[in-house]
Amino acid sequence: MPGASGADYARMAGYHTSLVRLHPSRAVHTVVFWGERQGPAGPLRVEQVTFEPHQVFLQEMVAEAELERWRGSAGSGPFPREAAMALAMLPLMRHTLTMRRLLGAALPLADRLEQDLRAPVRAAMLCLGYGELQTPRDRAWARGELMGMPVLGQELFEDLFQDYVEKGRQEGRQEGRQEGELLQTRKLVLEAFEARFAEVPVPVRSAVADSKDLEQISGWLWAVVRARDAAEAERAVLGGH
Repeated sequence: MPGASGADYARMAGYHTSLVRLHPSRAVHTVVFWGERQGPAGPLRVEQVTFEPHQVFLQEMVAEAELERWRGSAGSGPFPREAAMALAMLPLMRHTLTMRRLLGAALPLADRLEQDLRAPVRAAMLCLGYGELQTPRDRAWARGELMGMPVLGQELFEDLFQDYVEKGRQEGRQEGRQEGELLQTRKLVLEAFEARFAEVPVPVRSAVADSKDLEQISGWLWAVVRARDAAEAERAVLGGH
């Protein structure tokens, strides 16, 4: 919770209290992950319930140490379920590795979790680390990893790509050239195709390069993002050619 305020903490206390009321016979535990050193925050008394959450200060944890910890875990069986949260939070911990190298080292460890935890933890790592990836190639790699996850990856990919599209368009406008946005959107179509299907066919590259219709190219972008396979994406782009 970077930049969290007292109001945020009070709101969490309210959620905790609501759960206690809904499930009076069960123990309710709240865990607060702090992205920056804040406190620790003290207990709150809300409606006869004391809110005193478990608090984890991610910036006091070192990602490389966690990597070594789980790499060295004994046995060939799956990691315990509590490992899922530690692995998912790796991108938010202090680290000296680049985010690309950190994710490259961390993602294989998620495959040692129980089957139902693997995709959610991999997706969490990629989403939490995405903003710190430094090059278009690295971001394309992360989007490709997400697209390998059925349904979950598709939805996350579209959310991430929406942000990426808006950023690209802003960069295009800031260039001060009439064709800036057109060039950025062309680039995004090709990067999306490559991230999802590894290779961009020559006819697709030619069609994208030749088109001067921003609305058409934007339509191709979303068609490529949502296509079920490379053939469908290629048909979407070449349909009018």
